[in-house]
Amino acid sequence: DNTVAMASPESSSFHTFRIAATALAIGTASLIAYKATKKSPPKEESWESHCTGHGALFEIWPHTLFTVEAKGCSQGPPTRNMTIYKVPDGSNRLVIYNGIAVDDKTIAQVEALGTPTVLVVPNFYHRCCAAVWKKRFPEIMAVCPEPARKNAEKVVRVDETTEGWAQMPEWSDWIRAMTIDGWGPFETVLEVKLEKKEGGKKAFLVCDLLFTVPYAENAGYADRFAVWLFDSSIELPREGELIIPKVARISRVFAIHDWSKAEQWYRDYAREHGKDVAVIAVGHGVVVKEVDAEQGCTDAFVGVANQLSKPHW
Repeated sequence: DNTVAMASPESSSFHTFRIAATALAIGTASLIAYKATKKSPPKEESWESHCTGHGALFEIWPHTLFTVEAKGCSQGPPTRNMTIYKVPDGSNRLVIYNGIAVDDKTIAQVEALGTPTVLVVPNFYHRCCAAVWKKRFPEIMAVCPEPARKNAEKVVRVDETTEGWAQMPEWSDWIRAMTIDGWGPFETVLEVKLEKKEGGKKAFLVCDLLFTVPYAENAGYADRFAVWLFDSSIELPREGELIIPKVARISRVFAIHDWSKAEQWYRDYAREHGKDVAVIAVGHGVVVKEVDAEQGCTDAFVGVANQLSKPHW
């Protein structure tokens, strides 16, 4: 019999291959993470040098939430998002979440919305444009999670932790900073009010803990490698269906310390707050918006919890 036996998904050789591939991915991701924390900014930085190409300013929620998608930094996924939150209290205060340098036309549009008041550096990866934002807007308050402060301050003076800022009396009515159980201190998630009225809708702002990057059609070898490495891409649902964010490899490797606690946190949040959340804005990928106002983004959070039911890297 000259038949050649192929390795099945259940075979030991296939299992060994998966372990080796996963180890390679984790090793490569770890190297990227290490370089990101060690990389120092050039001595002479300018706003223009950081403006590497981006899309238009897009309104996510009327008069309150906006986003810009731009090319990625030297390491990491090919695109990244800046989210802009205008506090709906008439103060014209803007929160710049994951600040990105943009062209003159777009920054003029941003300034027309209000005054950039707070710059949120979401984690130690997303700090590359922080210095030029602080230089352009010297009065802006730069905040970041406490564990990211050491690396963030390699490029920008940090005025306060994200947690401390969210507890300030002038902000606490509009913003809530949360650390997800089981995910360690990698990143602080923000919940912001989109409407002034009591019981109004909210947005869930997150950077690297959840991804919604669509699979690219006709992707080249480099993009395919990035898709495999970061394991952050999703199949977009049909029109009228809710997008389910993905827990990407960067989160599975560097952020999650207790899978059971992380799963339970999302299930609890979905049950207690999911219907109130109309938008999930991520650092990489498309915006998640409710398709049913009664349910909000409940099913999106449940979908995340389902991905955490069993450890995998």
